[in-house]
Amino acid sequence: MSALTAAVDERIRASVISGYTNTFQDSTMGKPHCSDNYIPGLYQYADMPEIIGLISPRPLLIETGEGDPGFPLHGALKALEQMKVIYRIAEAEQHLEQDIHPGKHEVSGVKHTTGSR
Repeated sequence: MSALTAAVDERIRASVISGYTNTFQDSTMGKPHCSDNYIPGLYQYADMPEIIGLISPRPLLIETGEGDPGFPLHGALKALEQMKVIYRIAEAEQHLEQDIHPGKHEVSGVKHTTGSR
């Protein structure tokens, strides 16, 4: 919810997305998921990194667990590379941070977003 809400509501000044950032193909379309992860027809318009990229240039921290079975690390790394390009184009590279932690589908809480409050 934080990813989609922050993508469309600019009143949100900084975001943390834990255990979600990925590509649709590597996550929700690649394996069975709970129904709250599906927005019918969305993939034909944009992939997850493009949607989350709408948060740019605002500060964003992405947390990814190395062992997350639903949102696997390889898909998260693909998404992060795409989002780095989006943040670079927006001249906001310093506002995109990532925390790849040894956990699974969980909040890490180790890093904090940068930028003004």
